[in-house]
Amino acid sequence: MHLHIIREDHIRLEINGEDGLEVIGEGFGPVQMLAASLALCTASVMQDYAATAHFHLHQFAVVVAWSYAEQPYRANHFDMVLEVGADVPPSRQKALLRAAKQCTVHNTLTHGSHIETRLEVEGEQA
Repeated sequence: MHLHIIREDHIRLEINGEDGLEVIGEGFGPVQMLAASLALCTASVMQDYAATAHFHLHQFAVVVAWSYAEQPYRANHFDMVLEVGADVPPSRQKALLRAAKQCTVHNTLTHGSHIETRLEVEGEQA
């Protein structure tokens, strides 16, 4: 797999059957990691669906771009494009898209989650 950091707000994950993940480009920070998690989770669900539906996803890509919002500063809109080859049967394309939207990271970002943050000082009990 190759993860291309295209810009600060744009990545491309290419699935090509290789093991491991090679990061290509500059600026692989926390938000890029979040987008990469979305892309990797989506790719995994797509591969699982293809196996269940008895077709192969030989090479495909998940492209994620995002924009930022203020107060608080955050990534607030993700645009994800699933690039697949002509080997995906037309009768399976809509179902593949539905399956891709079921990845855990996609659901977490879409439906939100609660984050509880606390500070623990080493050697002290709360």
